[in-house]
Amino acid sequence: MDKSRIQTGAQLRAPGGREIGQVQGVEGDFLALRQPDGATAYLPLSALAESEGPHLTTLLPFDAVTSLLQERPEPGESGSNAVASS
Repeated sequence: MDKSRIQTGAQLRAPGGREIGQVQGVEGDFLALRQPDGATAYLPLSALAESEGPHLTTLLPFDAVTSLLQERPEPGESGSNAVASS
């Protein structure tokens, strides 16, 4: 996804519409999110599918996306796939 299409304040949702959080910004290859509980989390940009105005949609279902959320924007080991969950 083109980083320039990501709007601060946009809602991030999983396929089916379940809310994951609100976009705070982009940090490197990560999306900074404010989660519904107020915590900040980071999601690899590679997990995003599309942007439609004030909404972003992820490629993966809600449970898979929440397993990818990080406390800090730290890329995986060299050669790892940021979308694959372990």
